[in-house]
Amino acid sequence: MSDSQSGIFTRVYTDEVRTLFQLDNAAGPAPKNGYFEVPLSHPNYKVMFSFGLAAAIKKTSVRIRTNDALSAGEHGVVTYIVADY
Repeated sequence: MSDSQSGIFTRVYTDEVRTLFQLDNAAGPAPKNGYFEVPLSHPNYKVMFSFGLAAAIKKTSVRIRTNDALSAGEHGVVTYIVADY
């Protein structure tokens, strides 16, 4: 199984403990309900949120890397985000 995906952000929302987002790329395995998660406890949460928001606004393709292989039973917990401008 893969632990990364690429695509453009199509949905971003936050709650009390995390930010969740979806990508437009349906190829390959997808996390639970198609959502990737950045927990507030992540040491680079603020940077990743800002970076992700900028990429979403600019519709820039990103590559998302997760802690574990993606599965339909869990949100993909994000390790890092990469974009080439």
